[in-house]
Amino acid sequence: MVEYFKPFLRDILTLGLSRTTLRRHRDNIWVLGGEVIRRLQMDSRLRRVPVEQVVLDLTGEDGGPLLSHHESEAEQRAFDATCRKLFRFLTEPRSAAATSSEPPAPLKGTIADRPATSVTVKPHSRAPVRRRRRA
Repeated sequence: MVEYFKPFLRDILTLGLSRTTLRRHRDNIWVLGGEVIRRLQMDSRLRRVPVEQVVLDLTGEDGGPLLSHHESEAEQRAFDATCRKLFRFLTEPRSAAATSSEPPAPLKGTIADRPATSVTVKPHSRAPVRRRRRA
């Protein structure tokens, strides 16, 4: 399911949205994933349906499912906005650049910009630590 949501999350990263908006969309996708899992647990017939179809059935132009954990109206509206954006991303045809088989270019300011480094982790010593007494 995570692999299914990754292209959408990568796409919204390229839109130049604020950090707060990006976090909100990320969190709402996480909530949608939880709703998908909850539905799969409640209805065993859905387990044979591809995740893509379950997500498309839950989302639409009117938003997402009613949240089961009784969120506020503002949070439900934000969730619906993310679900509408995801639905449009999944159903609208993409441009030729978006459908190419080339991997997306790394984003500036991400870990992809940094050179690979080797990290050595020391094992945690179990020897007692002596503390200096204050005079």
